[in-house]
Amino acid sequence: MQNAGIMNPGNNALNITRRICVGLALLLGSLIGFQGRAAALPLNLNSQTSEMSLGGLATQWVDEQGNAQVQDVARLDGPASWEPLNDLAAFRVRDGQAVWLRFEVLAGRVDKPWFLELPYAPVDEMTLYTPTGQGVWAETRAGDRVATEQRVNNFHHPLLPVVVSPDANRVFFVQLKSPHTFAATLRLVRQDALLASYTGSILLLGGYFGLLLLSIIVAGTLGCARRDRPLQLFAVYLLLMGLTGAALDGVARVYLWPTWPSWNDCAPTTLAYAVFACLGVLVHSAVVGIPQIVRVRRLLLAGSALGSAMALAAAWVPAHLRIELLGCYMLVQTALCLWVTLRARQRGDVHSGGLFLALLPVLLAVLLPMARAMGVHLPATLVDHSVLLFTISQVPVVLLVLMRRSQQRLNQQGRLSGLDRVDAATGLALEPVFLERGARMVARCQRFGHQGLVLLVDIANADRIERDFEQHRPNELPVRVAARLAALAREVDVVARLSGRRFGLLVEGPISETDEATMGPRVVASCLMPFADKPEGWVARVHVAYALVPFDGTDMQELVQRLSEVLQGVPADSAKAVFTLGPSRETRFRAAA
Repeated sequence: MQNAGIMNPGNNALNITRRICVGLALLLGSLIGFQGRAAALPLNLNSQTSEMSLGGLATQWVDEQGNAQVQDVARLDGPASWEPLNDLAAFRVRDGQAVWLRFEVLAGRVDKPWFLELPYAPVDEMTLYTPTGQGVWAETRAGDRVATEQRVNNFHHPLLPVVVSPDANRVFFVQLKSPHTFAATLRLVRQDALLASYTGSILLLGGYFGLLLLSIIVAGTLGCARRDRPLQLFAVYLLLMGLTGAALDGVARVYLWPTWPSWNDCAPTTLAYAVFACLGVLVHSAVVGIPQIVRVRRLLLAGSALGSAMALAAAWVPAHLRIELLGCYMLVQTALCLWVTLRARQRGDVHSGGLFLALLPVLLAVLLPMARAMGVHLPATLVDHSVLLFTISQVPVVLLVLMRRSQQRLNQQGRLSGLDRVDAATGLALEPVFLERGARMVARCQRFGHQGLVLLVDIANADRIERDFEQHRPNELPVRVAARLAALAREVDVVARLSGRRFGLLVEGPISETDEATMGPRVVASCLMPFADKPEGWVARVHVAYALVPFDGTDMQELVQRLSEVLQGVPADSAKAVFTLGPSRETRFRAAA
């Protein structure tokens, strides 16, 4: 054995290295342990700083039973009982337990008041014990379960005054009660720094709730006016989201339900279930019902039904299970919504892509509070208002997508409802609309004492175009004539397609003798103009018959019938293209005048 050790010096070197590493690790561990057990230094509130974190400056102890009194906790002086509070404080506490913190403040006179701040609104209870001498402790309380009359101030998260003694150092104790682990930075802040941060928070909250209220009004008004269900559901979703944000940030505890501590405790959970249940119904109604994703959409409805049931039962769920159950539900429901919108986008729904992008911030808004509730420490500026920032970022996108979808639906309904009044090939009005508008024009002419024109236009050479230009889509000729007539008419005039080769034109008055004389030739000349993409000869020769109203008649049905008889009697190869009813144009116009 000795020879083997001598013959293998590498093993000896390896063993020596291992022993050295183990020794260094033990030494480092002992140093860290000694440093961790060291007593926290007293705090000097007379320094130039306006705020300071208690991390590294305070110690903590977990009361497993949760029933210890401050007199008992004050006697726990051994280093084995108290542990240092880290800078990145994760308060690992379960339902029924309590976390006690201890810190010491040096004696002195301070110019401005100091406060102990915990920037985490959903904590159940935070109590600050201040020694007043002879074993007597003054307590101030804040938190969700603290009634209004027991609060020192109505701040949206726990904020308690720290009274500094001018004569002797004071040791303060803080008791935290929460049904679940959470991460937050407990800090001492001076009044001026508190007011500065409070002003920024008020500005942020005002902008958030202002934009939310405006979006609710817009979505609700448009949804009711257009009878659009997704917009109506979006307004409800925004309302629930605003209430949830107010409950999570502590604003609701101050302004909405200050006298209901029990409801204030379970409101964030209950409202969050309602928000994600409404989100599932919203995505289900906004996504086009493509057959390939019907089953997935049914899962969304099932998830929404489960969320509604959980919202009703949240008050009876044990407090330590609420966060875990809510987190699992929110993740599953958000994943389902993302999956449905992505599948719908792949199947051709043009609006689902925008919904998918808008739901991504919701996923972040779910993950960050869950991570904080599990004890993961994140930047305070990011986490304190993460739910507000990420949820409000989706509002403009979703509102724009739903408004575009609603407008498209409205346009489609208009097109479907107007199929019996508009020609599908040319977009012109049909004969019933022409007769209705013509009757109104006749009534206006009689009321104001001026004249109007009613014209019928027939395509005389349609058969020849179909015969001679078969390879150049001759059936396109009526569409081209319709475009020429629409370009010739004014905004107040009416152009209609009365049959396959016949069009009608209503020219509103007052009409002068020159207008009457030139209107028919202008129609003929406009139709005779060649088309750039058609061969020579591919032009429309039209016959025009017109009547002067109210001189030639006041019954539109009769006028159209008489003009039709005039055009039927005109040969297709007639050199004359413009025809009138009865006497000459000059005689009729002078008589009408």
